[in-house]
Amino acid sequence: MVLILIVWCSYLPSVWSFVKS
Repeated sequence: MVLILIVWCSYLPSVWSFVKS
């Protein structure tokens, strides 16, 4: 469960940066 949260938190900024650019 914690691992999923860590992966999500590390993946989301990349997606957000891609969407904003």
